[in-house]
Amino acid sequence: MKHLFFLNKYFYKYKWRIIPGLIFVIISIIFQILQAPVVGHAFNLITENITIYQQAVRDVKRSAS
Repeated sequence: MKHLFFLNKYFYKYKWRIIPGLIFVIISIIFQILQAPVVGHAFNLITENITIYQQAVRDVKRSAS
């Protein structure tokens, strides 16, 4: 434990650099967690739009012939 207490003086000295660093790390972790559902939703929208476009093309081809 003495080795860890030795580090306290650096924590106190650089606390105004450590605090924003910790906040930045927490925010980046939150964005990593939120990224997966957003990307999944985007892929779902893309696949839905592709199927809608394919159906529209089929309808146009049917009406043209």
